[in-house]
Formats: sequence, structure tokens, C-alpha cells
Amino acid sequence: LVLMNLPQEDTYYYDTYWKPIEEKVLPWTRDAFVRFYLEAKQGSVPKKGLYYEFKKFRASCGMNAVQLLQDMQRHAEVFSWIDWRQFPLEKDQNLKAQIEYRLLRLQRMYSGPSQRCWTQFGLQCMLRYQNEELTAAQIIEVLRLVETLIFRRWFCNRKPNALESFFASLDHKIVTLNEPKAGSDYVSKLKWLLCAPDAQLPLDDQLEKTFLNRNFNYIKGPQKVMRNFMLACFEEEHAHGAKSEQVNIFERLSAFSLEHIMPQSLTDQWKAALGPDAEKIHGYWLHRIANLTLIDPSFNSKYSNRPFKEKCKMEHGYAHSALYSSRAIAQHENWGEAELQQRNDELYQMALKIRPYPTLDNKAES
Repeated sequence: LVLMNLPQEDTYYYDTYWKPIEEKVLPWTRDAFVRFYLEAKQGSVPKKGLYYEFKKFRASCGMNAVQLLQDMQRHAEVFSWIDWRQFPLEKDQNLKAQIEYRLLRLQRMYSGPSQRCWTQFGLQCMLRYQNEELTAAQIIEVLRLVETLIFRRWFCNRKPNALESFFASLDHKIVTLNEPKAGSDYVSKLKWLLCAPDAQLPLDDQLEKTFLNRNFNYIKGPQKVMRNFMLACFEEEHAHGAKSEQVNIFERLSAFSLEHIMPQSLTDQWKAALGPDAEKIHGYWLHRIANLTLIDPSFNSKYSNRPFKEKCKMEHGYAHSALYSSRAIAQHENWGEAELQQRNDELYQMALKIRPYPTLDNKAES
């Protein structure tokens, strides 16, 4: 569609413009790239077939073929920074590594590129970095806030569809925001929008209610990826607390599976360990976050419904796990209501620490 009105016998336009786009955008993400490109240009999510939407944009964008190819090439460049996680910041390897790590985390939240509701906003931010409107440090802070928003909303079981349209228009809202208390800085304005009364970001008390009430077992499809990502965040915090080198949990997230510490089927040994209220405790805590952890799937069947102490001390058990969160579980002598409540409280405090509600800049508020 873009090249059809250019001389077909001349490969200059293909070699100069289109081929570099194909080299920068992975084959399985090209549909996603065109979709995000249209979102970036139009500020809304394409609602009809992608080709139809692009054809309509092509006719009304006011760019000739070369200008359109150049513009798509510029977007493909920054899209590749996100897709390949190769940020162009060779002069500061520390900041470069931080940005690429943040991008890795955001990618691991979802099972495929088409489900990454934040990418369009990320693309806009990368374009602003390319134009020297944002610094690398600001990019890190933006990515951290994006992760906080997605994490808190998912944890509180908010509808994911609302985020897609929110992110599609977020950059425009930031740059056009005219609120003295929000300040003039891009990141400060983003925080202000996230903390507004009608904002998308759940408050701490809403997060606490979810820790007590949400059933995390009956989660299907791509949402399972988010559940494991959440547990990986807690694992990372456990490793930080141990002040030791950790397993690269986000790079290898798909290699771990979900484990119920208190098993889904109670044996006589488990009933005896839980006491007279065993059925009540089991019914309430079984699928709560406090009773879930990550393990190597090759050992999943070996855990089964064994007694707690066996799960801890057996070969490849919690006490011998590569994951610090599992080792923390093994420090308990028993696994009952008191231990579940304690772990629930610990994980809630971790969530507040690693995904804090944004603090507005004092200068912006004054």
C-alpha cells in the first residue's frame, strides 16, 4: 500500500526505507507495530481491521510515500528499543541496564506483544527521548510508574480493557495538562494524573482488601502470566532482603509454575496439622496469595499433597530451593492459619514497598 505508487523497477525505496523497518521489528510483532504506530499517530486504538485502518490513515495523513516511510522508520527505531530491549545509551551503562531491565519486567507481565497495553505510551515516551524531550532517568521513572499502575490494577482485579484506551491518550493528556499543582515536569504530570480523584490507580486500602479476599486460582489464559509475575516480584524482594545474588527470575519466568503450599486436597496429616478448624482454614486460605509460591515445574508432582515438613526438607524442597521466597516458607515449623496470616501481612508490606502509591513533588503541590 505504501510502495505501490513508487517506481517498481527501482528497489531504492524498499532498500532505504522498508527493509530497515523489517530488520528492526521482529516478524511476529509487525502487526503489533503497525497497530501501535496508528495509535501513536491518531491517539486512539484502531477499532476495525488493521489494514482498513492503515489504508484510511494513509489517505488522510497528509504525507507522501517517502515522508510516511521516514516517519514509520523513526517509529520502528524506538519500537525496536522496546521490543529488543536494546536502549541506545552507550555512554552510561548503568542507566542503560536499568531501562532494559524495566522493559524486561514490563514484557514479562504479558504472554504476547499484542497484549501489552502500555506499549503505545512507551513508544511515545521513547520518541520524546529520541527528540531529547525526556532524559534516560525520566524514562526509568515513567516505566516504574507504568508497572505500578498495571500491577496494582491487576492485583485489585480491575478490568484490563480500560487501560488500553487510557494509555493510548496518556501522552496527550500529560503534555496538555494545565494544572499548576501538577508542575511542569513530564513525570510530575504523570504522577498527578495517576493520583487524580478519578484516576486508574488503586489506593493502598484497596490493595489491602484484595490481599484478604481475592481468589488467585481461578485465573485463565494470559492472566496466569500476570499472577506468576506478581509472585516473581515478591521473590525479587526476598532476594534483596537476603542481600544475595538471585535467580534471574524475570528472564526465566516461564520456567516456573504455581504451587499451593497447603495442598488443594487435604490429607489426614494436613487435617491433623491444621486442627479442628481445618476445613474452614483450607476453604478460606487455599487460593489466597499467602498460600501460593513458584517452583520448578519438573518437581511439581513430587510436592503433591505431602505434609508441610516433607515439602520443606525433601530433595528440591522449599528449604533447598533456588528461590528465596520458598526458603522463607521453609523457616516455619508448621503451616497453618497463623503462618498464612503472617505471610499475607509480609507480602502486603512488600507490595507497598515495591509498588508504592506515587508521592507528588512538594514543589508541584505548593
